[in-house]
Amino acid sequence: MQLNDMQRQFTALLFSTPDAIENPPEEFAKLFAANDIPLTEQLKVYRNHVVISLSEAVAVTFPLVEKLAGKEFLMDAAKVYLREHPPVEACLDRYGGTFAEFLRSAPQANAYPYLADAARLDWAINDCKCAKDDKPLKPEDLAAIPQDSFADTVFGLRDCVKLIQSPYPLHDIYNYSAETDELPDMNREGATYLLVMRVGLEVKIFNLNGDEFLMFSEMQEKRPLGECLNSVLERFPDFDFANFLQNYMALETFLAMGTN
Repeated sequence: MQLNDMQRQFTALLFSTPDAIENPPEEFAKLFAANDIPLTEQLKVYRNHVVISLSEAVAVTFPLVEKLAGKEFLMDAAKVYLREHPPVEACLDRYGGTFAEFLRSAPQANAYPYLADAARLDWAINDCKCAKDDKPLKPEDLAAIPQDSFADTVFGLRDCVKLIQSPYPLHDIYNYSAETDELPDMNREGATYLLVMRVGLEVKIFNLNGDEFLMFSEMQEKRPLGECLNSVLERFPDFDFANFLQNYMALETFLAMGTN
């Protein structure tokens, strides 16, 4: 058996159901010398260690989900998630990017319809923490853009900037997690628009108006500034672009020109 084939079978056993450990493939079992501890028992110990370690890693990344649904729920959900979505890279800080979508369709989360969006916020915060330290657009860079080409300029967003839209009051839910035990009204009408970004070494969450969120969404698509602004003004004729630009330049939201 080739080494990569053995590694694939070993991974499949670790992330399969517990019953699979009881009957490992014969060809795989022959690779291990017999000793006082049966192979199945060795695999159980190793599998248990891996599952618990990765489940704990998921729990660390999704504290808001834990606050809303409880540690037992989160650990049980994480174990199912592991089987369906095992890690594909070595960095555990980057593991869990699809957990929100998993919760959206998981039967055990039916009692918490807002939980998937809460997980999206958890992941956005984690994403911001792990984002690269790219260069922000500075006022002098803005001043250097020729007036006649300003509308054709593409303003990128920094890697530490994330946008979230939700029908649930996510900002209030986050404050519930951080500050109070009183769960907010989940049936409140109106969408929530959030900007999540790293400011210095701290991740901060800002409530956005609908026009601001649309402007950021258009810019995220790397469209020329003039096109972005026209799209926003069609829906929000009173949008104050100058104020928007001033506020978010001060937060160093935009990416320096000529960087990726």
